[in-house]
Amino acid sequence: MDSCDPRELRLALLGCAAVEFAEVWLSVNGGASMALLKSGERALCFFVRHHGDPGFTSRRPASEQKRGSGVELEFRIGRGDSCRFPSDWTVPVFVALRAADEFLRSGERPPQIPWHDDATVPPAPRTTQKRRARKS
Repeated sequence: MDSCDPRELRLALLGCAAVEFAEVWLSVNGGASMALLKSGERALCFFVRHHGDPGFTSRRPASEQKRGSGVELEFRIGRGDSCRFPSDWTVPVFVALRAADEFLRSGERPPQIPWHDDATVPPAPRTTQKRRARKS
């Protein structure tokens, strides 16, 4: 959908809850965009402030941290291509839908979702191997 009535857009968002897989992209006039990829009862969300912004990705709420940790979920993008993302990057679908509605109203990054700033560089992995001295 391009530009449309906000009520129609909200109804379309609610329709996502009824399908197994969905991909929704939302944009506002200021250039900010939010995406929602749905897989079952979970959703992976993206937020970018403008074109070229590394943006933010959703993370599992702290209250759910232990459940499902380390598992990957399948998502469908584009015309049905399959991809996998860590379940730790997802939130419950109802939270993602509320966040999408908030984004449509405010144009800002929705506070309902724990966001990870994708511009930050993750720490280097620690190695546990001992180095052997080289003999000349």
